[in-house]
Amino acid sequence: MPSPLSVSNLSVHYRLQDEPALSGIDFEAKQSSLIAVIGPNGAGKSTFLKAAMGLIPCTGEVKFFGEKLDSQRNKIAYMPQRSSVDWDFPISALDVAAMGLYGQIGFMRRVKKEHKDKALSYLEQVGMADYAGRQIGQLSGGQQQRVFLARTLAQNAELYLMDEPLSGVDMASEKIIIDILIALKKQGKTILVVHHDLQSVGSFFDEALLLNRTKISEGPIKTVLSAGNLARAYKMPVIADVA
Repeated sequence: MPSPLSVSNLSVHYRLQDEPALSGIDFEAKQSSLIAVIGPNGAGKSTFLKAAMGLIPCTGEVKFFGEKLDSQRNKIAYMPQRSSVDWDFPISALDVAAMGLYGQIGFMRRVKKEHKDKALSYLEQVGMADYAGRQIGQLSGGQQQRVFLARTLAQNAELYLMDEPLSGVDMASEKIIIDILIALKKQGKTILVVHHDLQSVGSFFDEALLLNRTKISEGPIKTVLSAGNLARAYKMPVIADVA
């Protein structure tokens, strides 16, 4: 079967006079795997996901399940960084979860009780059903992240692209999110996660993509997190392997 996400010579320039945010990235995601996108701050991790999703201009070729994005959107779910969301917007946790069903509801169609019930079931999966009526700005960081995970799950995708879902969350939220990611993989889904904690990468990820504006390495965790690769990515002396 075609790779859920394959990228060839992907490059991103925010301004012509600057160095590229990403340059010449080749990557192929393995089916039914949990993949960490890692690298130092400013390495282009979030940019990689945004470029793949067509949210920012890029050059190169991106294919989802062997096809262009437009024909495969219903198979893909994207979860942005929490910092990119307007948390003051007057909307409830249930409303946010229901947004993941818009592909089924239809544009500008009324959200019916059946849709709300389904959205509530996804909030239950992330332990947020009791907060369904709460305005999202009144939730903690971990709770907000779980609500947005519920919205992502509601899309019932085959490929999930998640930008820092574990950033700034409490331990309870972290466990819930990790358990859900592992469950998705067991269901045959493919998940790419922008992740910062190198010490925990080997605990639940199968593969990793190590970036620093270009691709340093991809593949099994132990291969990617070699001392040499980390030294190249983080521009530090070679000390010892992390994985």
